[in-house]
Amino acid sequence: MISAYLFFACLVIAQTLFVHTTALYLGFDYNVLAVIITLAGLDIFLLAFAIRFKWLVVTRIVGNSMYPTVHDGDLVLIETISKRFVYNDIVAAYSPDGDLLIKRVKGIENDVVSGRDDHLFVNGLIQEESFVIEDVSYDFGDVEVGKDSLCLLGDNRNNSTDSRYYGCFHTSDIAGRVILHVSVPN
Repeated sequence: MISAYLFFACLVIAQTLFVHTTALYLGFDYNVLAVIITLAGLDIFLLAFAIRFKWLVVTRIVGNSMYPTVHDGDLVLIETISKRFVYNDIVAAYSPDGDLLIKRVKGIENDVVSGRDDHLFVNGLIQEESFVIEDVSYDFGDVEVGKDSLCLLGDNRNNSTDSRYYGCFHTSDIAGRVILHVSVPN
């Protein structure tokens, strides 16, 4: 813990020296440059602080259950503070096996989700899903989403272990919302 504080103290000192030297060398107004660099440093500090206290988590995707939205090996940034989710949010959830899964919210509390005639229905309404790129071949009966629960499905419906297998996920099993996705070249 002390090493993290020491690191940030050194970062602030180095930043101050950089600002002062740059202002002298380039002839800029020291105060203007100091404000710009300080704001940039504050962003770095806040990001590091959020990661340190696990408000933001970076993880690598394993598998293709969210293809084509997210690919095997890609990186995602998960914010762990929110506990309220809406339709089509991409979330990270812990399976009963303890694995971290990345899935899309397709049903919230009190919804009835079903798959029939190769279409997804939520509360009896067919769902248009542009992110599902292949013909889906599934049929599953009505899944009633209980209190404080979510129905989570992968975008690659023919190759996803999700609420059709595990049942609905309780919100306490949700690690957070995916807020950034970075494709990593093979």
